[in-house]
Amino acid sequence: LYAWNPLVVLEFAGGGHIDAAAAGLSALALWAAIRLRPGWAGAALAAAILCKLLPAALFPALWRPRTLRLPLACAAVIAAGYAAYSGAGWCVLGFLPGYATEEGLGGTGVLLLRLWPGPLPGWATAAYGGAVLLGLAALAVGTLRRPGTMAASALWLTAATMAALSPHYPWYLTALAVPTALAPRLTGMWLMIAAPLLYLDPYHE
Repeated sequence: LYAWNPLVVLEFAGGGHIDAAAAGLSALALWAAIRLRPGWAGAALAAAILCKLLPAALFPALWRPRTLRLPLACAAVIAAGYAAYSGAGWCVLGFLPGYATEEGLGGTGVLLLRLWPGPLPGWATAAYGGAVLLGLAALAVGTLRRPGTMAASALWLTAATMAALSPHYPWYLTALAVPTALAPRLTGMWLMIAAPLLYLDPYHE
């Protein structure tokens, strides 16, 4: 399901997007969590997040509140990753501050916020984002450690994130490739197979 996924072949083997590294590290984080190695899971998830922000959606599916090893390891690796380039000052964030603007997350870019007639104030966007994160975390609380269940939680959390972000680029949907291969669902398969239709969007011209 993964190796013959047309989106993976097109965007990873053909396009060489950094999402390939994020997907591989996300798979490692899932494997470590399933094998009850929360520290390694946190470190691998952090490395995936440093490649691409989207793997952060997996956090509620992987973490069990009984131990803090996963969040601590995740925070430590992310801090170390940025500290290595601290000499650049705030420029270490690169394009990250402008990313939300490019994706329309600061105004009407989030799917559900498009119902608002104009640009939203910052506090409203932050409140909505916080509510979404709390909702996603609630969905994952109590998930059993069975591999299929954890992978299914990862799939639904990633799919929900995709629905909220409404990405313009098909390679964003490769984040579904690993959890869909571990917990096959028609929803994830359809989103990936249909993703190349985004190339028909005039936005890419």
